[in-house]
Amino acid sequence: MKSITARITSTTDVIIRTEEEGHTLDQQLIAVNWFDTKIEWLYHLYNFLAARSVLKIGGKPLFKGKVSEDLGSDDGKRSILLIVSYPNGKAFKSLLESTYFKIVSLLRINAVKRFTFSFTNAVVPPNFNVEKNHYSIHHFDQSVDLKSITQLHDEDKSGICIMYAGYSYAYLNRKSKGENEIRLPTIIDNIIIYGSDKEESLRAMTESTDYRIQFENKTLGYLGIMERIF
Repeated sequence: MKSITARITSTTDVIIRTEEEGHTLDQQLIAVNWFDTKIEWLYHLYNFLAARSVLKIGGKPLFKGKVSEDLGSDDGKRSILLIVSYPNGKAFKSLLESTYFKIVSLLRINAVKRFTFSFTNAVVPPNFNVEKNHYSIHHFDQSVDLKSITQLHDEDKSGICIMYAGYSYAYLNRKSKGENEIRLPTIIDNIIIYGSDKEESLRAMTESTDYRIQFENKTLGYLGIMERIF
């Protein structure tokens, strides 16, 4: 299945669509929410209230973090990252069409700005059950081989764990009656979340020649240190 349509109102649909060959919406969807907040406490309240709807359809919140420091350019930066796993596209459609979730989502609309969203496929499966003292995020475009980046370090030697690595392959599109379909904003192509007990290890790895040479003549993307919220 390449697309699924969720009816939000009598005049508005949201279409979940995969744009990568070899993928369907029958597989696990790992949603990456990357955004700024207008009212941060209101967003956290939304998460608390929406959690029951997510769990009801078999979803699972995996990670929420807040950027505490940029490691270079702030191009592509947002302040909050939320990663949630959904069983498949039909489960996510059920969530979007839930009356309770639609009401609670009004809080999110008022709490966030510069909201971006995509569904990702795992290159390194989620490993967020492992607790680390420090975390970092790196997202970059499709011109760089994600798999080669994930194979650069040896956790036993560096103490750095890849908590998750994936690439975007499915997106949300809004279709209102009488208007053209519009894709919801997304800026993440590839994403890696690192964890370590030592913040200096994260800095040293991402500043190393072996790491940076992978991006030679290409855009480095966004790198930042994150504080884990859950």
